[in-house]
Amino acid sequence: MSNQILLGTRKGTLILDRGPTGWKPRPIAHAGMSISYAARDPRDGTLWVAMDHAHWGPKLSRSNDDGATWEHLSQLAYPQGARFIEQHLPSPTDDPAAPEGPTA
Repeated sequence: MSNQILLGTRKGTLILDRGPTGWKPRPIAHAGMSISYAARDPRDGTLWVAMDHAHWGPKLSRSNDDGATWEHLSQLAYPQGARFIEQHLPSPTDDPAAPEGPTA
């Protein structure tokens, strides 16, 4: 059984450590940020946190010292000149025999 619990919450990252008298929470990391995923890499112990920032988009943070400090990784960026291509899922009323593209 593990001696630590790592939780991603809508209010930040919560780490609880098991001690001789029970579980003790640490101060919340990433306070006020919505955390969609939090995990420990079993290969090297790195803590990984995926954040859902409402304005800036997804962000990734990691800790190599068991959560004492956190490093925010580079934000994902599209290459120069990239375009967003909007795609729509078909609806039940779509006619599969109809031609694609704009109609005149």
